[in-house]
Amino acid sequence: MSVCGEREQLGSNAVENGTIYRHPYCARFISSKQRFCGLMAKAGHSFCVHHLPTEQSEYIFAFCPKCKTKIASDRVDAHLRKCPVRLKEQQITNEIYFWKDINSAKETVVDKTVSLRELSGTQLALLLDKISQAEPKCSSYLSRRSSSSHDDGKTMHSVHVPQRTSESEALQRVAIAEAVQKVRDVFDLSTNSALVELCSGRAYLSAEIMKTWPFSKLLLVDRRSHRFKADRFLRHQSELRRLLIDIKDLDLYKVSLLNKSEVTIVGKHLCGEATDFALKCALSYLKDSTVTFRGLAIAPCCHHACKWSSFVNTPFLETLGFSETDFGYLIRMTSWATTLSTGCTSHGFSSDFAIHTEDMDACRTLSSNDKLRVGRYVKLILNTARVLWCKERGFDVSLEEYTNVWVTPENQLILVR
Repeated sequence: MSVCGEREQLGSNAVENGTIYRHPYCARFISSKQRFCGLMAKAGHSFCVHHLPTEQSEYIFAFCPKCKTKIASDRVDAHLRKCPVRLKEQQITNEIYFWKDINSAKETVVDKTVSLRELSGTQLALLLDKISQAEPKCSSYLSRRSSSSHDDGKTMHSVHVPQRTSESEALQRVAIAEAVQKVRDVFDLSTNSALVELCSGRAYLSAEIMKTWPFSKLLLVDRRSHRFKADRFLRHQSELRRLLIDIKDLDLYKVSLLNKSEVTIVGKHLCGEATDFALKCALSYLKDSTVTFRGLAIAPCCHHACKWSSFVNTPFLETLGFSETDFGYLIRMTSWATTLSTGCTSHGFSSDFAIHTEDMDACRTLSSNDKLRVGRYVKLILNTARVLWCKERGFDVSLEEYTNVWVTPENQLILVR
């Protein structure tokens, strides 16, 4: 007899993990919560309508497409009329700063997904040759960080990485906070100074910056809500507003909080195409705005999540010989820079790879060091394309290593003045 069947017979005497089953209530034990279901059992049954076996249930259940709540299928329409997630989305779409896909591709394009295993030895050798020729053209745009003696031997794959995770994140926030001073010619915080953090998360980057430079206004942008936010003490230091919106739909300078303000924009680890959305959001619509742009500091990451359709400077990649298909392979290679050991510090990679031209999984023949260097070079090429896109719009732009590679392999920062 099943556990549920035994519980039906025992009634109020049924016990599971020390929890007593109460007869009028549902007999379903929820292991994740270590208790019985708290709903009343359906008349004549031992389970509530949600936990009735399929053959005994007269309901067909579905999930709300917005909040994922489990409800009867015939009540989905009624639920949607009062669904809090849908109502919040509807409220955002009515705001003046909402413009659907303003910072993304104008046309809906389905990006092709490719695998490095599809590359033959000949194709891989040709792609690596393009990368090796492009790297010297891009390295001049990167201000490298000089390694110090205390950095020796520290790698992201050390046994102490779990203990150093919070320390690493704190070091990144401090380094970006220091870089904010570089993007402002004169760091004079007036009553109209505003700090905007894109993909803010819990806003601890803003909290770090506000320790040194207390901006009078603070705008936090993220597409979802977070627990344990720094808002609880930031709201006492400045006029704070948080927007739950995707950057691709944000017309930033129409937010009323920024009207006639001196705006500084920051972002820590904007994943993949979020960096491209952020650059367009921050720099494309300044001429029609009433704000004074003072600077931008963005740390890109997760280049494997970039897309050809939303990348800001595909023409530059084409001048280097990379096609849309090549781009799919390039973003896959960027993961080599973060998933392999970061102990190698030399620059440049050898061209005498032992590649078998008939091997359809030729990437296996590359050494770990070669993969690591290739991954770093591809990240540099993609970030350089973004820097040149900003330069074409008349901004003073630099690409810097804002922290050491042992702190994070994603240690490049785009500074716009």
